[in-house]
Amino acid sequence: MRSRQYFANIRASWGRTGDEPAHHMKPFTLLAALIFLVVAAAHAYRVYAAWAIVVGPYDLPMWVSYAGVVVPLVLAFLLLREARS
Repeated sequence: MRSRQYFANIRASWGRTGDEPAHHMKPFTLLAALIFLVVAAAHAYRVYAAWAIVVGPYDLPMWVSYAGVVVPLVLAFLLLREARS
């Protein structure tokens, strides 16, 4: 009887030719993660520099940029994890 690891190795190799490495990065997922990192850096710089953003008669509160740092960082982290699988 074959072990679970044997079948896990077969399933992990489906679609591969054998010449490529087992863990390769997916380029478009990596690009999306990079874009999220740039957005997070822009929001972090806005918090650091205390820039005011005014759209018409409205002033964008600073908490929007706090969320604009955390949410893209989490998404970039998840995309980088997914790109390695």
